[in-house]
Amino acid sequence: MCQPPGSGAEVDGLSNGLLDLHLHETIAGVLRERDPNSSTVNQSGYIWTTIPRSFLDARCNDPAGETECILRGGMKEAILAQPGFSCGVPAPLETAHTINPVPGRGLGMFATRELRYGDLIFAERPLIVAPAAYMTRAPPTETGEPSLEWLFMEWEDLLKAAVGRMSTENQEAYRALANSHVNDGSPPLLGIMRTNGFSASEALLQVFPGLSDGPEGRFSAVGKVLSRVNHSCAPNATVVMEPLSFTLQLIAVKPIALGDEITVTYCGLLDTQKQRQAQLDSYGFTCECPACSNAAESDERRTKIAEIRKSLGEHEFEMWIREPSLPEDYLMKHVGAMIDLIYEEGLQAATEYAYALELTAKSICAAGHIGNLIQATIAYKAALSTELGVTSPRIQDRLADFKSYLLKRTADSESHQEEE
Repeated sequence: MCQPPGSGAEVDGLSNGLLDLHLHETIAGVLRERDPNSSTVNQSGYIWTTIPRSFLDARCNDPAGETECILRGGMKEAILAQPGFSCGVPAPLETAHTINPVPGRGLGMFATRELRYGDLIFAERPLIVAPAAYMTRAPPTETGEPSLEWLFMEWEDLLKAAVGRMSTENQEAYRALANSHVNDGSPPLLGIMRTNGFSASEALLQVFPGLSDGPEGRFSAVGKVLSRVNHSCAPNATVVMEPLSFTLQLIAVKPIALGDEITVTYCGLLDTQKQRQAQLDSYGFTCECPACSNAAESDERRTKIAEIRKSLGEHEFEMWIREPSLPEDYLMKHVGAMIDLIYEEGLQAATEYAYALELTAKSICAAGHIGNLIQATIAYKAALSTELGVTSPRIQDRLADFKSYLLKRTADSESHQEEE
């Protein structure tokens, strides 16, 4: 750990052994931050910065790694202001993966041990977090649309500056990643990001609520290792950007056996086969998974999942709690039907599955089925991990909210009967 000159004692640090970064202005000559004025933005309204903070004295930097970022003004301050930031990069107790060649598909990730739903497989700080959409300052063309060539040039310049700030090792790692956009006019750094980026928008929105819900609010994160994970239309894992640790986390969404390839999705899981393939075209391959090979049956099941989910809103749950005339299985018969379809399709990676586990847990809690409550709580907590990341403090907040429903249906029904 870093110490101020002449000090024999360690300065109070963070949980991962770093110096308290709030002291960086008071310890002259030791903690000079590389980007002390992150409120300065360029002409496009972005800043180039490093998260966690990067210091001129490299001994004070986070040993778990840093991420080069292109952010809007104020976003860095919001990220660093999270209580407990940075909680460090989480890791499974035992290594769970290896990277091996996949015939005809380059590299892939494989399980080195059995994994369960909700297990953390791997986590890393992204190489870069950058805008996933860019609004050019170029004048419009004769058609009124901005010049795509100009847009790509400006976007590439942003990325060049960020990549140039990386260590030599990370620059080489970024440039070595696949680029499936070599023929659509994308410059090389942008093509790599478009090929390998995972969404970071939801994570950033959690800590910066002022983020636009339009294209300007979209951000991508590119990982050195997680970019090697291949696609499936029925994946066994998902990637979550978690803001407190500022990490990309790969989490199992179904049981994975030793030696199985670990996959994520590159497209919308509930989209039809034609829609999914259109999204995959830019990656240069045609998916031939069971769902794509039996498109008619698969599309029907996926459409039905979406329909059931649409009918199971928060309003229906609250109505079931308040209305004693509704049967106890009013919600669960629909939730059960959705879960059956999800298992048929192997779509535990879909957010609809996590929502089904949430409704199941809340219903069991509200109805007072104490014997099933522990198992339902464990399943719901695992579902929250796949949605939020294993280090997210929001997991405990959501669990506390869920427990507030204990015996609520019984209590509300009795109150309703007394009023009548």
